[in-house]
Amino acid sequence: MCGDMTVRVGVLAMACDPNGLHLVNGSEGEWISGNVPAAGDVHWEVEYTLARHGIPKESILLLHSMNAREPGAFSTSWHPDDTAVVLTYVAAVRQPADLYVPEVWPDALPITIALFEQYGRPDEYDPTEPPIPNELTVSFHALRHLNNLVQTDTRNAEALPPLWHDKLAPWPEVLYTMFHRRQSAVAT
Repeated sequence: MCGDMTVRVGVLAMACDPNGLHLVNGSEGEWISGNVPAAGDVHWEVEYTLARHGIPKESILLLHSMNAREPGAFSTSWHPDDTAVVLTYVAAVRQPADLYVPEVWPDALPITIALFEQYGRPDEYDPTEPPIPNELTVSFHALRHLNNLVQTDTRNAEALPPLWHDKLAPWPEVLYTMFHRRQSAVAT
């Protein structure tokens, strides 16, 4: 197929309750938009994609995006998808007060360190080749960006309630070594 590649956005929505962090998307994986119009706005497309899945703008606590006009905003990753490049975003969202995440989003999956240890590490790949991550690896990579943003950007850290900080606290060491192998390198 000839022609130019288009741009789409993929969104991973994460929520938090006293039981921990949750991937609102569930086993569905990234919510991928249609093609972003040339006269469109990528950030708006992310908000629209969330709204299409029942998450209004008012429920977005933090949106980790690529829009240069947004302070502290960066894309978490990108990947090819047929004839498009998908820019992946992570959205920290809130559920209505006093409700647990599964009460609002029954398909939400708990995000745990045990799950990461079993499925979250990416397959090994040559540094000059593109990685081919699975959906969980992409989710943990997004969580890694979210965690880093909370630890290094006061404005974004303040956007999340204290419970988020408590539930993110055990993750840094695990996430920051997700691409490390347990074997030691041999110097030559």
